[in-house]
Amino acid sequence: MGYNKNMRLILETIIKQPNGIIDVSVIIKSDKGKKRSYTYHLNSAYVLMEFNKLYYANTKCHGKALQILVKNNVSITAEKQ
Repeated sequence: MGYNKNMRLILETIIKQPNGIIDVSVIIKSDKGKKRSYTYHLNSAYVLMEFNKLYYANTKCHGKALQILVKNNVSITAEKQ
């Protein structure tokens, strides 16, 4: 799963579970209209803070933000739309 400048990363939800796992749901939308929804399960608030910092910096940092999610996830759930 790569990120290029023709794709857009859209943050859907951030949910903190009672067991300490943080669920981050994002949508990756391509320029061709395809959308894929992913839910990353993180176990660190620090990783979430780093993701938020890059995600909200500007759209040029969305690729780096996505790399942080992919690198630090405990498990991933993908859903085609």
